[in-house]
Amino acid sequence: MPSSATVLYGSGVLDTIYGHMHDDGRWTDMYGIYLRPDKAFNIVPSVVPVGQNDDFGTLDIFLFDSQGRGIIGAKGTNGIYNFSPVAAGVHFLAIIPSSGDPYALVDPEHHGHARIFTNQAGNTVFPGGPGGGLPVDAWGGSFGATPNAYRIDFAGGVEFVPSPVPLPAAAWLLLSGLAGLGVLGRRRKH
Repeated sequence: MPSSATVLYGSGVLDTIYGHMHDDGRWTDMYGIYLRPDKAFNIVPSVVPVGQNDDFGTLDIFLFDSQGRGIIGAKGTNGIYNFSPVAAGVHFLAIIPSSGDPYALVDPEHHGHARIFTNQAGNTVFPGGPGGGLPVDAWGGSFGATPNAYRIDFAGGVEFVPSPVPLPAAAWLLLSGLAGLGVLGRRRKH
């Protein structure tokens, strides 16, 4: 989920993510990335085998907005996947073993979940499922062969998320001084 995603802070272009799937019940890695305005980008996922006889399958990749709502996905991806330009800002990229799906909470009273994405032409999926307009809340499906390690290469408009810059202490001191002057000015008028 976006609240537990690994946000990739830094500056400049983000070229590659290396990751490792763990059998911890989640089966999903989610990263916070920054997309530049109106710039298409490519994602090239690859599974990194650790042994010659391992059956690692393929990866599914999903892109979510800053609120966790689905934008687009690629199921069974093992080549170059092109993403059209989307709104600039922080987005979340989920990597999941093939045949897994993101779900949204559609019935909070009964803990009911529904798929966010529906299958479309080819491997591309769009948020047309019953949970399509809601933020991702869970992962489900039959995960098939689980990749151990993976590499995601980017080309295009993907950057690190800018680090939040705290307001320096001098700025707080200046603001409090200005507020004090404002209070004194009001007292003198009365």
